[in-house]
Order: sequence, then structure tokens, then C-alpha cells
Amino acid sequence: MSKDFFTDINLSQEKASSYSLPDLIVKSDKLIKFSYNNQTQKYESQAVANLEETPSLMSFWRLVALSDSIFVGQNIDQRLNRRLNQEQTDRPQSKVIKLSASLEKLQVYECTNVAAIATDGNHIFICTDGKLIALNQDLETLDEVNLELLDFLWGGEKKNAHDILIYQSIAYLLDNVVSPTYVLRVDISNPNNLQILSTFHISGINHHLRTQWINPDLNQWCILQSYSTQGGSGENIIILPLDVESGSVDIGQSQFSGYTKISHLVDVDLDKLNFDELDVDEFEFLCSDPKLNKSSILRCQSINQTSFDRSKKSGFELVAVTSFPPVWGIIYEISEQIHLAKIETSNNNVNFQKKLYLGEFKDYDLKVRITSVDRLLFLVIEPYTNQRSFTRLLIIDVAQEPSIILNQNLEVQGLYNFTISPETPLGCVTFH
Repeated sequence: MSKDFFTDINLSQEKASSYSLPDLIVKSDKLIKFSYNNQTQKYESQAVANLEETPSLMSFWRLVALSDSIFVGQNIDQRLNRRLNQEQTDRPQSKVIKLSASLEKLQVYECTNVAAIATDGNHIFICTDGKLIALNQDLETLDEVNLELLDFLWGGEKKNAHDILIYQSIAYLLDNVVSPTYVLRVDISNPNNLQILSTFHISGINHHLRTQWINPDLNQWCILQSYSTQGGSGENIIILPLDVESGSVDIGQSQFSGYTKISHLVDVDLDKLNFDELDVDEFEFLCSDPKLNKSSILRCQSINQTSFDRSKKSGFELVAVTSFPPVWGIIYEISEQIHLAKIETSNNNVNFQKKLYLGEFKDYDLKVRITSVDRLLFLVIEPYTNQRSFTRLLIIDVAQEPSIILNQNLEVQGLYNFTISPETPLGCVTFH
């Protein structure tokens, strides 16, 4: 691919016939359904729905799809809206909306906020008002469980989870507030009787749990953690066992005031960790602290570090990642290049294998969503540059050596989220 990321690549009719291309549901300022047109060799808008009854509210939308319906959940930025509307004291009401495959509104479920939404293929699960709630397809409440997460920084408000990943009737939840942060496992095998299996506390310095993926064959629950300290910022990948029990771990000692480059691996005792004396090119540690349950965390590995004044950088940023194996990620390197990489975690050691160069991005604010459907990866990328944003759709065939089969502009502004249409026989896959 050329360095000009905005170069179109059309999918010929002959080649398109070898793929089963699903419809795409994209949420920007409106909800838009895109279908592939064999004549123009591009995805084109087929239906539009306006979800914003109060456009002045700062809100974001989460999307999932079932066999014949689309569900969208509204997440209103309560604090920002209170600052913008000082005279308004009432908390804006959020909602879950059920739509048909043609984007016709069918039903509405009102709630406090929708921080996350997911489906097991039969039911809808949302995080709202500090709870995980199970809904049937008519948006009727089946059960709810209090996550019991308190935000000590904002007066003890109830916290939600910002990401739900479902595997074999267990919902894996990521907490969405800087401190304290938690991950939870909830048994959803009976949606009428939700049960919390474990609550695991991850301590860190000004950190956030950004996203997650699962590798069932290796019994791994992988979590991307970002952090920022007086010494700098960076990202770690934390690997927990899928059946992790309730407990806690402090990763704050890895977020250091000094600076080291990344090139090789060193195991470090948490109690003895001192980056002022550690002269290595990469740090990685196993939890050998005797006060910790060694089975609770398998590894924490750094993938990038930046000094406070941004004069020193190493590693790369993991921008987006798929949820299940084979795990693919979009990485942004110090050289300001974007690559598609395959992520391997055998022996609890994280390795990135660069597979495909996607382009160069200088001084861009980059937003990426990615999902996999059979042999195809779907990427929606929105770089913002020169006070203008562009939304690009890339489809990559990863059956053998990854190759871009389509690269086109989507006529949308302000990408929030998107999903695969329920009309496809491939089922529902939600983008992260």
C-alpha cells in the first residue's frame, strides 16, 4: 500500500463473488446502514436513522446486533453536560433502542446511562447505574446484579464497566474509572439469575483499563492498561487466567519515574524493582511478590513508554485489537507508521508480528475500530488532520498473507461505533 493512506482500492465483481460481504451499521451523527454495491464496487448508504432527540447533549452510542434486530445504547457524558448546561439540574435520561434491520425504531428501554452493551446471541446485557442488567429481546428486565464498585474520586458514585466481552456464558467486565479499577467475571448462563464469580482489583498510578481480549486455548484474559505519571506514560498488557479468582494486584511500581527503551525481556521481582538502577532495554515482570497469589496474574508486559517531556519514546501504541483468536491488532509506531500485527501470547509472553503496512500518520488524531468475520478483518479508521476528519473503511483478507481487498471513504463525520448487520449469516460481531 502506498504512503497515501487515502488511496482507494476497489473490490472487483469477480473477486467480490468469492466473499460473503455483510452490511455494516455505523454510528456517527446518525445511524447508517451500508451495503456493498457490486456495480460501484463500494459500500454505499442504504438506510439512515436519527437517534438524537436532544442533539445538544454530549452522548455516545454502543451497538450490538442479533438475528433480526439492532440494539443501540446511549451513554451520556453527565459531567460535561452539567458543565455546559449549568441551569439544568436534572440528569438526562439515557436509553436502549431496539431497531429493525432496516433501522426502524421498535422499542425503547429507559435507564440512567449505558456504559457498555453486549449480547450472547439471545439476550442483551448492559452496564448502567453501577449494575449489570440482563434484558430479553423485547427490552424487558430479566435480572440485575449490583457490581458494587464505588468511585472514591467523585464522591462515592456508583461505577459502571465500560467493556463487556462474553465467552461461554461468562461476561468479562472492565471497570471504566481511573482509580480504583476492577475487572469482574459474571455468570450469565441463566439471565434470570446473574451471579458475580470474581472481582479483581488492579492498582496503578493514574491508569486506565482500555480494552480486552481472550485466548481460550491458553486460558488467558488479556487486558490493555495505559498509565500516566510524573515520569511519563505508557501501556502494559496484563494477562490473567480466564478463571481468575477475587483478589488484587498493584502494578504501580512498574510505572516508573525513570525511562528505559524496549527491545528485550527481563523478569523483575516487584519488591526489588528500581528503575533508577535497572539498565535494560525492556522491562517485563512476573508477579513474584510473596504477598500475591501467583495464580492471579500470569504476566504484565510493557509495550511502550514515553518520557514526561516526550523527548524519549520507545515501543508502539496498540490502537485497536480483535476480541478472540486469531488476535489481530493495529499498532502505531514511533516512526509514525501504522501496521496490522498478529498478537501471539504463547507461554504468557506477548509477541507482535508485523504483517501489513497500512500507512504513515503524522500529527493525526487517530480513531480505529476493528473486528474479524471469518477470513476477513473489517477496519474503520478515522484520522483527524488539518481540522478535518476522514472515515476510511478497509477490508483485509487474512486467510494467508494479509492483503487489503478494499479501501474506501465512508461519507460519515464523527465516528462513534459500528457493527456487522444482523442480516448476515455470519452472525453478530461488535467492533471495539
